[in-house]
Amino acid sequence: MHDFKARRLSAGLSQAALGAMVGCNQTTIGRVEKGKETTPLLLKAIDAALPKTGALPKTGALPTIPGAATPADLSGMLATATAAMHEKIELQAEIIGSQRETITALKQTIVALEKRLEERKDART
Repeated sequence: MHDFKARRLSAGLSQAALGAMVGCNQTTIGRVEKGKETTPLLLKAIDAALPKTGALPKTGALPTIPGAATPADLSGMLATATAAMHEKIELQAEIIGSQRETITALKQTIVALEKRLEERKDART
C-alpha cells in the first residue's frame, strides 16, 4: 500500500492540486489513495510528484503522464470551446430574432383576420 495520502497532506496539497500536477482529476487521486486505482504509470507519476520529506517539489521537476493534456493543449481546447459557444449564441440570437419576426407577422395576421371577421359580422346585420 502506498502512503500517498499522508505524503500529499504533509506537502499541503489537495487532491485536486496533486491531480493537476500529474494530469488527472481529484476523483482519480481519491481512488488511488483508497487503493482502487492501480495504474502503474499513474502510481509512478504520483510517487515522483510527492516529496518524500513533505517539501513541495520544485517547479519543472513535476512528472507528466504521456498523453496527458499540456497547458498549451488546454488553452487550445478552451479557445475552441469558447469559439463554439459564441457560434451557438449567435445562432440562437438569429433564431430568436426570426421567431420574433414570425410572432409579429402572426399577430398582424390575427389582427387582419379579426378585422375581416368584424366586417363580415357588420355586413350581415
